[in-house]
Amino acid sequence: MPGLLKANKQNSPNLNIQQYSAKRRRIIRMLLDGDADFAICCPLLTEEPDLESLLLYTEQGVIVYPSDHWLKDRKSVSFEELKDENFISVSVGYGTRDMQDIYFKTAGIVANNSVETTDTSSIFNFVKDGLGIAVAPKSMTLRNADLCDNFVEIDEAPIATIGLTWRKDHYLSEAGKAFFETTKAFFTGLSADQSK
Repeated sequence: MPGLLKANKQNSPNLNIQQYSAKRRRIIRMLLDGDADFAICCPLLTEEPDLESLLLYTEQGVIVYPSDHWLKDRKSVSFEELKDENFISVSVGYGTRDMQDIYFKTAGIVANNSVETTDTSSIFNFVKDGLGIAVAPKSMTLRNADLCDNFVEIDEAPIATIGLTWRKDHYLSEAGKAFFETTKAFFTGLSADQSK
């Protein structure tokens, strides 16, 4: 998010941005009530007919681990091998957590979520401090200076979709249109970087 917000402020210096982190149901409510112009969600919001979503980015999830973890000598791992691990995750109701739970359920595993948080940025710190491992987007992991080398790919290759969502009948100001275009361009750049 910092890179996206920076790109938007560079293109529109007077743009007023208020960033929130909330559960999926709350995000939908904020959009429908007009309390938010846009939402960037993972997975893509598709369950509400009065909202429109644009797929921005698709990427692989990875397992992030602390430096002294047994995964350090591995290139990949299956969910089955992780069944006894302690996981750090966001709380139930957040899109990435819901996706994680679906992958574990498909593998027949109940994850031991030893730490749950609503502060997504703290997950890497908890992993770094040895409190557990986490499922995280690969791009976010590569940008983390402390853990960029401490990840393995998952054999089952979970895929995350990130989308931009807005209310269909909501008027978009010039600032809103600029945010929309800058956000599309930012994620197009990420996709290009990922394919290199």
